[in-house]
Amino acid sequence: MAESTKNLGSLENTLDQLVSEVSGLRSELADLKRINTSVLNKHLVRKGAEREQHYIFFDKVSQQYDLNDSMSWPACNGSAHPASNGVFENITNVIGHYQNVDWPFKVCDISTFAPPSRHKETNNLYFLEPQFIFTEAWSDCLATLSPDVVGYLQNRQMALVLWFPHEGMNFYTGFNAVGWMHQFHLQMKEQNLENCIAYFVFGDLECQRNYDEWFKHQGAGRTDFRFERVISYDYFHREYWTEYAERTGIFINRTHNIDYMSAEAYGNSELIGAFNDSVCIPYEHFDPQLLIQSPNPSIQKSYEGCQTDEVLAGVPHGHEKTKDLVCLNARPRSHRPALVSELHRLGYNNDNSYVSYLNRTDISPTLDTSEHPVENPWKEMMYNGSDITQFTARNNGSFVCFLSHDVQIEYVYKFWLNRDTVIADASTAQVTQDDRLMTTSMYKDSFFSLVSETLFSDDPHSLFITEKTYKCIAYRHPFMVVGSVGTLRYLRHLGYETFPEMFDESYDNERDPKKRFAIIVSNLEQWHQLTHEEKVEKYNSVRPKLLRNFQLFKNSIGTFERDTVNVLGQLSSHGVEIH
Repeated sequence: MAESTKNLGSLENTLDQLVSEVSGLRSELADLKRINTSVLNKHLVRKGAEREQHYIFFDKVSQQYDLNDSMSWPACNGSAHPASNGVFENITNVIGHYQNVDWPFKVCDISTFAPPSRHKETNNLYFLEPQFIFTEAWSDCLATLSPDVVGYLQNRQMALVLWFPHEGMNFYTGFNAVGWMHQFHLQMKEQNLENCIAYFVFGDLECQRNYDEWFKHQGAGRTDFRFERVISYDYFHREYWTEYAERTGIFINRTHNIDYMSAEAYGNSELIGAFNDSVCIPYEHFDPQLLIQSPNPSIQKSYEGCQTDEVLAGVPHGHEKTKDLVCLNARPRSHRPALVSELHRLGYNNDNSYVSYLNRTDISPTLDTSEHPVENPWKEMMYNGSDITQFTARNNGSFVCFLSHDVQIEYVYKFWLNRDTVIADASTAQVTQDDRLMTTSMYKDSFFSLVSETLFSDDPHSLFITEKTYKCIAYRHPFMVVGSVGTLRYLRHLGYETFPEMFDESYDNERDPKKRFAIIVSNLEQWHQLTHEEKVEKYNSVRPKLLRNFQLFKNSIGTFERDTVNVLGQLSSHGVEIH
């Protein structure tokens, strides 16, 4: 009996342990699901779709079209139509994504479409590539489709692809109350395209979840149209890698220029193909004597194109630091005036940091509700004719709704009343001329970046990460991100390390923008109170992380390729069963 009791007790302990482990696994699974369903689907292989050739149709393909010359690529579909009015990009960028992964494709003029013969039951794609600003023209952008294209789409002989990977705003943004996504659905209904095959590629890494939620809550005029697939794309991860590599390294063909290879080269592709054979030699590791010994015009041009003042070698030591932080703000976004104001209120200015607010390429005029255009719509929207008492009483103003205290709101009001810009290292004109302008000294001199991302409070459910965050990784800089919920979680999912040694990173999980902003402000307050020696100690403790992050970033070409292959694979009309 005693032995049985003993065995029963042991069994109970084992069961308790198993229950605990299962509970832990469930918790981990829940965390993974929260990261992003689309992210988890990245590595799923679609049978038969991996390498299916795509036929990409354009309204017009020039006889001078040259695959190797991007300036000869076709104009974006619909862009030449009078009704477009700037809705769509000028030259397509889709082709480059196919080239980057050697995906088999053929560029075709729509006049050559022959569904009864060679284009029967193939992957025929018609891309629409909108710009980021929604004007009134968006309400009728499908008027740019020719009757032939509409017919092909209606008959499901061709798939429509809304290609929008460089943006991630919420679906309610737009020029009117219904928002841009609902407007698009209404147009699909008006064109009798509710039954067509349509895919949506978007920069919001939570776009599948957000689209499903939006679809359930469509307002008046809801439609039966629904995208067949909604596909997230971490567009800026590769975009900034390319920018950084082109500005700070020399590109060579690894198969044709063995003599130029270096142990420090990065960018080796996992694929072998005409457009994937290039590697990048960091400027500081390139021997220019090789160009004398073995001249190569292409490599010479790449070498001369390097921005040598943007090259950062190694990881700076904490004792080199003289400034607290870098916080760069070019375009107006709803959170940025408040963020810059708060930095100054807390004692961060261009004497001890690098802080900018350039007011570059102001907010879209479509967002200006005044009858007559104003010079600074963001200021007009923020003040709206209010005196300071009225201003602080407003609890729902988009520019201050996430601030917790009247003292903060009063400071915003007074700070911006008589100023439009704050300059750190470069003027508005300089940054407008070169959007990727980089002053390496800022990163060498300062302890960390306060990344002012594109989205913060206006798009609470989006997860959108741009070059602003990846820039810190490239330049070996610790960071806090004033951006989307889950940004740090996603970066850790990619393998990057973040910096709880320096900051309270609980802000990353806080969905309430007011509370999230408050945690960030608290971090800034605490950092400001540290002695210089304490700041050096905290920074030096994460230096190994900075190097590991950079090494992962510079060798991430394989990650980019897998992401792109996943996106393009989901645009295949056949073989779509997920395994």
